[in-house]
Amino acid sequence: MGKKIRQVLLLVFLTAGCSSGGGPSDSGIFEDGLDGFDGQDESSRPDLDIDDDFAIDVPSGTQACSLGHGGMDLDGILQERRHIGRVTFRPGLVRLPREADSVEVDLIETIELGPGKILATVDGAGTFTRTLTGTSDNGIYLYEFLQAFSADGDPFELSITAEFEVQNGVPTRPALILDTATMTISPFNRDSEDAITVKGRWQDGSGGTGVWTQSYTGCETTFMDAFDVRIEIEGGDNLELSYRCPEMSEFLINSTVCSCLLIRGVYTQGGLPHEVTDFFRLVFTSWNHCNFEQASLVVFDPPVTGTAALLIWGGAFSAPPYSIPDSVLVLDEGFQVTATLPITSFEHL
Repeated sequence: MGKKIRQVLLLVFLTAGCSSGGGPSDSGIFEDGLDGFDGQDESSRPDLDIDDDFAIDVPSGTQACSLGHGGMDLDGILQERRHIGRVTFRPGLVRLPREADSVEVDLIETIELGPGKILATVDGAGTFTRTLTGTSDNGIYLYEFLQAFSADGDPFELSITAEFEVQNGVPTRPALILDTATMTISPFNRDSEDAITVKGRWQDGSGGTGVWTQSYTGCETTFMDAFDVRIEIEGGDNLELSYRCPEMSEFLINSTVCSCLLIRGVYTQGGLPHEVTDFFRLVFTSWNHCNFEQASLVVFDPPVTGTAALLIWGGAFSAPPYSIPDSVLVLDEGFQVTATLPITSFEHL
């Protein structure tokens, strides 16, 4: 097992301008980052005024990837694939004055959406609003971020919510460091003081009524636990799948979505291996805890001798006493099932 994934706030404010009852704020980016700062000891950062500011440090390369949360049939799995997404955040350190009620921010570097990795275009400024519950000396500062985009004609909205707490006039954690190793896994830390929710919301067509909402988690999987399976297929071919998941005890019992990422698939056909590691061609989804209904889809581009994708109704935690997939479904380029291949062995490596 890998290291237990830690939790940290996912909220970045590269400030373009602030508004509050007292007029514009002087918030700005610290150019030298938060070297040596643990988020609590102010003496290590004399330029951070914890009486007035919160701060967030975002290292270069921080990304969030969408999680599959549905797909009880083939159409649902393909919907998950259609709405897959990856967000890249702008790196930097931001000072966030507590008195600013709303702030326009340049938060997002890029958003890639769908299997074609369409670059989302900005439809409006990103803005977070602050809501204070309690008092400024003993309260919770809730920040809610929204920004509108579009992708191939479909509206897309990114939302982020997070909190800072102040006790007896002092923040319990005035600054947070966001990196891919410590990004919170949403939505399974709802009760954590560092909880963050990152979601993407698609509307199908500018006038459509269909809406697809997905939670996002950190794309970097180094600090997650490894779950690898090998599937032997009747006739001698095999499929290997590699998953990365946060520690099971954090979410297994009371969650209805499994926050795992499928990071690799290798289909060996006729002795020749065909490896897929592209996030946008690997789909894992669950809809009833991590050890019940799951599905894993591996897409090949170009197809492997007419096979455009392989689908199994199972995943990282398929094991007795719960169900184990008994077949691999072969999909053509139109993502129609063309064959059902019996599984002779399903082994956790």
